[in-house]
Amino acid sequence: MTAPVRQTALAWLRDDALPLWHRLGWDAKSGGFVERLTADGLPDLEAPRRVRVQMRQIYVYASAAHERLYGPAEKLALDTLDFLLTRCRPKGATAGFAHLTDSRGQVTDAKIDAYDQAFALLALAAVYRMNGDAQVRALIDAELAFIDAQIAETATGLWLEGVPTSLPRRQNPQMHAFEAFLALYEATDDADYLKRADVIAEHLEHRMISPGGAICEFFDAGFAPLADGQCAEPGHHFEWVWLLHRHARLARRSPPALANMLMDWGLKHGIGADGFAIDACEIDGAVKDGGRRLWPQTELIKAHLARSEAGMKGAGDVADAALQALMTAYFSERTHGGWVDRYDALGALSDARMPVSTFYHVYVAICEAARVGGLNR
Repeated sequence: MTAPVRQTALAWLRDDALPLWHRLGWDAKSGGFVERLTADGLPDLEAPRRVRVQMRQIYVYASAAHERLYGPAEKLALDTLDFLLTRCRPKGATAGFAHLTDSRGQVTDAKIDAYDQAFALLALAAVYRMNGDAQVRALIDAELAFIDAQIAETATGLWLEGVPTSLPRRQNPQMHAFEAFLALYEATDDADYLKRADVIAEHLEHRMISPGGAICEFFDAGFAPLADGQCAEPGHHFEWVWLLHRHARLARRSPPALANMLMDWGLKHGIGADGFAIDACEIDGAVKDGGRRLWPQTELIKAHLARSEAGMKGAGDVADAALQALMTAYFSERTHGGWVDRYDALGALSDARMPVSTFYHVYVAICEAARVGGLNR
């Protein structure tokens, strides 16, 4: 029997969150989504807007349309895609997406960041899965050709930081490229995307892990971990656990031992006394930032769900307890369908604003809970 908390979370997503972020997050005047809601639940119409927010919202609403969770979701996803394609490229560019726009949708930072491009592929994968449109498949091919020519290293398959490139190199774009390739494989059944994911998984195991078992976040030009300024994020450990299990499921393999190692490290070093995942550790596991944003909690839930699906006894109950704790501590009582984003190391609310970018994390965690639990969405 599926735990009631999963049913409650799914109902919140369907009946509260998806309508809220459509109603208040979409900017009907300027187009696209606002960056955040205020603590009072009002759209912050003047804040600069990260282009990746548009990509994440395309993913959320295209996925919701595919799952038939919200009636207007398909139109909203396509409207946002149109905004992305017509307003969010560097001037004169026909591929690649800019980093930042102002509140009226004018590009203010034309940097092409690898992290953003990964989310562009993820968004396009979700739209193609939603409607199978040949024009969307052509967009995927064009964006990937641009990435291969301008961002991906020929020798390794890893991504540089963008155009222009910069240092330090980061783990994060590689992880989200991996996620995008898995989504593209699910949407198209094209084995080339799974092969691309295989390459990144190999680099994760052999280049990104410290001797103590932590995922390093920052690297030099040759993708060797930096000795100074290094850190480890528990949320990324849990996110990789979920991704490695998903990769194994799609490739019809057993989950790799690496997933267990990363989970063990995250649980040992990355959980505070209150049971929530903390924001950052030193590479040796010492606490670097004991605050607790919302998104690492969603990744912890997803990791436990993945282990439950793989047959680990008790993991589903732990996932349900973590989901209940997230809903109690983070979901807004004042703005139904909203959330608070940050608590400090002492457990005090440090930012009551609601960033739209967090919806991607929350959406996936709840949908995974529903999928693994066999809920009818």
